[in-house]
Amino acid sequence: MNKDSIKLDFVGVGAAKAGTSWLATCLGEHPAVCMSEPKELNYFCEKKIWPAFRAAHQLGPRWLAERFAHCEPGNRLGEFSPSYLCDARCPELIVQHNPNCRLIFSFRHPVEALFSFYHQIGKEALVADTLAGFLRDQPNIYRIGLYHHHVQNFLRVFPREQCLFLLFEDIKRDPLAVLRQCFSFIEVNNDFVPPSLTKQINEPKVPRSKLLTSMMYWAKCQVEASGERMRRFVWKLQLYRLHHLIMQCSLKRFTPTPMDPKIRRQLLDLYRNDTRALAVFLRRDLSRWEA
Repeated sequence: MNKDSIKLDFVGVGAAKAGTSWLATCLGEHPAVCMSEPKELNYFCEKKIWPAFRAAHQLGPRWLAERFAHCEPGNRLGEFSPSYLCDARCPELIVQHNPNCRLIFSFRHPVEALFSFYHQIGKEALVADTLAGFLRDQPNIYRIGLYHHHVQNFLRVFPREQCLFLLFEDIKRDPLAVLRQCFSFIEVNNDFVPPSLTKQINEPKVPRSKLLTSMMYWAKCQVEASGERMRRFVWKLQLYRLHHLIMQCSLKRFTPTPMDPKIRRQLLDLYRNDTRALAVFLRRDLSRWEA
């Protein structure tokens, strides 16, 4: 691998909580594919959907190449970062990197995805005890579910044939068929069956200690707010691995409580027009997303 620059063959651009971690894991198990280490680089991000998320574009092409140093020559190179979908600048940055890059989108019922995102953030940050409180504290976070709106930014610079659109429901119903579709899309053998085909990735968990969570979240925010030199130093020492290990060890399983019906109705109303536009665009029946 060129240590100074590479070209990604495909990028998973989201949406958040729509099976992207599972997709990245299964694609990475294909012998002809190599995924970034770690999974979510956010290299093409200028705008973050959450304060502690990375926005790594300013770290440069050599930094990107280092995330693929483990790959073999001839591998199809890819990475998944759900933050890309909501960043209006992202499509231009990807096309500048590689105009032939292929994009993989995955969509999920926007209300269910937002509820899952709330619990995901709760693994690493102190958030409100209820979804209503979370939405009050983060009034613009609902935008992660405006899928049709975000897709248009990508279609302004990428032809539709370079885009693959998936639904989370299809992944749940027939995961192997979805993966074969992905393998064909990125032009690798589609007969391969990944070991993680039936595994659950990112199961629901909550922190055991609010104090530890607060401290680790503060440290992560400090790194993201620091200059490029400090961020490069953190990456060079692979301290993100230590952060991930500590956070994973501090989590415990839990069963989410049902969403407040009133909040659900409000969110359904908020997403209705975008959902209907997406249904027309994909030529799929998304009526279940309106309930």
